Amino acid sequence: KGVPVNYERAIEWYTKARDKAQELLDTNGEGEPGYSEEDTQRVLDLTTEALERMEIIRVFKEYEEMNTPYLKDLRRNKILQYANDGAWLAQFYMGVISEEMEDYQGALRWYELAANNGGSTGAMSNMGRIYYYGKGVDVDYKVAYEYFMKAARTAANKSAMSYLGEMYEKGRYVKADFETACYWYREAALQGD
Repeated sequence: KGVPVNYERAIEWYTKARDKAQELLDTNGEGEPGYSEEDTQRVLDLTTEALERMEIIRVFKEYEEMNTPYLKDLRRNKILQYANDGAWLAQFYMGVISEEMEDYQGALRWYELAANNGGSTGAMSNMGRIYYYGKGVDVDYKVAYEYFMKAARTAANKSAMSYLGEMYEKGRYVKADFETACYWYREAALQGD
């Protein structure tokens, strides 16, 4: 919490770790005691995945900061490339972008891919929100509830927990239950919502 976010520095350090793992694999760990080939390969895989995620986040942050349609399109196309290659985080961001463009069917499609490919609870919660408010679809509290519950139980998604609290408070799909509503609001608060 005390360190400012710096994607370039994170990418730099993940790159160093990845390069070191690759070097160890290339030299069969010569001069580096205690590293098995399996461990080194795992480090290489994890750092490569982390680098891809950091790059996707960096490009999405640039997309958010752009105020020129042409530049936004360039960033969106880069995210789309990653999404089409199966990167769940890029698929999630394409869902966010689709929502911004009021393409809710596209958003649902991207969120579903992200949820299935990476277990993105943010995508699950966002799908629930689309059904909860009827954005481009009919309002469907049952479907919304199922998405919120899955996101809340899978990884304690605070947004999904807040929506569950609201559903229990207002009796949407479920019987109004103040005690259960308080439980979900409390759980969301504990997660920082």
